[in-house]
Amino acid sequence: MDKNFENKGIVYENIPFLDENFPVILIKDIRTYPSFTSTPSIKWHEQLEIIFVTEGNIACECDFNRIECTAGDLIILNPCQAHIIEYHKTPATYQCLMVDVRLLSHGKDELLSALAQRKMRFHSLVNAPKPREIFQNILREFKTANVAYKLQIKGEILKLLSWLFRNCVEENSTKTLAQSNVTAALKYVSQNYANEISIEVLASECCMNKSYFCRRFKQITGKTPLEYVNGYRLAKAHALLTTTDMTVAQIALITGFSDSNYFTRVFTRRYSLSPTKIRNKENGNE
Repeated sequence: MDKNFENKGIVYENIPFLDENFPVILIKDIRTYPSFTSTPSIKWHEQLEIIFVTEGNIACECDFNRIECTAGDLIILNPCQAHIIEYHKTPATYQCLMVDVRLLSHGKDELLSALAQRKMRFHSLVNAPKPREIFQNILREFKTANVAYKLQIKGEILKLLSWLFRNCVEENSTKTLAQSNVTAALKYVSQNYANEISIEVLASECCMNKSYFCRRFKQITGKTPLEYVNGYRLAKAHALLTTTDMTVAQIALITGFSDSNYFTRVFTRRYSLSPTKIRNKENGNE
């Protein structure tokens, strides 16, 4: 076990997707340098992350393993796999693709469901011409943004996942470092955020007493249960504000805020703009 990895904090990262019909985020041209780390803490999230190194060298710590990568390599970070990206030997550039496999198939594909539920996972390091070619196609589609480019990108991602399922599934290694029991609470929040949620219920979902659950939840996610629930609700509300015509009061209600005035206050505190100003800004009216 890497002692540096063991001693770093492990923080849950909530990644909202604004368009549930296109559960894909591309972060382009991330650059490393001698003092670089991708984050001060080791992170984990529920999405599949695929990193493509386009220049130089990087190191990635995945669970207990350190992987050293060079240009042309792909790193597969499975759902709920703890990881951190670090500088290695030379400055580097890499591309990061985030995919919510749960939304990609809406639970209708057996293999994607197994991946999302951590019943199987991929090898971390991939160095082969075919997946590299597919990833480059995805980058090209994002860049040109031609008609139906989102459909084309989803098709390329499915093609990449098909290759990974056929060539890169690990044997007998379905557990990840960050899985550790609180995922039942995270799942409960994702399914019930519109309703009242108590800490007692979340603790019960994880088969823990309340005090131990709160300590464990904060250790894993970096947030208290209440902070996490409100953050999840606000991310959903932000997406609805920018993709629907529902009123602020309607959005507050369906995201679990019974008081629209309270919703406006916590939303403004979180995003530094009121819900109305966020909507106007996204619509180009401000």
